[in-house]
Amino acid sequence: MRIAQSVAHNIVQLFRAFPVLLESLEMLYLFVFSHYPTQNRFALLLEML
Repeated sequence: MRIAQSVAHNIVQLFRAFPVLLESLEMLYLFVFSHYPTQNRFALLLEML
């Protein structure tokens, strides 16, 4: 029972952190696309990750 509670707690924490991660990736994406108006922006974005 204790293990199930621990697993559930970890899953809840992961889903709480997920929107923050998505927001960070979106900010990085917008930064790259606004500051590097080239044909190869996607490759640059992948390199930065």
